[in-house]
Amino acid sequence: MQIVLLVSDDSAPCRSAERRWSALGTELGFTLQVVAIEQPEGSRLAHRLEVKSVPALVIDDNAISVGVPTIDDARVLLANWFPTGS
Repeated sequence: MQIVLLVSDDSAPCRSAERRWSALGTELGFTLQVVAIEQPEGSRLAHRLEVKSVPALVIDDNAISVGVPTIDDARVLLANWFPTGS
């Protein structure tokens, strides 16, 4: 499973989202790859998935969240990918 957070280098919400998703990665045992849209890889991914806003969480080439969700909302979003909670 590939989990990517698309961010902008100079965005406070993106830094907040990175902390939130990283904490959940530690809790649930997944590795979060953070990719800036200013970089070629991030730009290509955002274009391919038609992501218009960051921060955006991408799991297995599916953009599943844009913005900074509450911790509870983030857990609900991840429940589809981690149904057992681990």
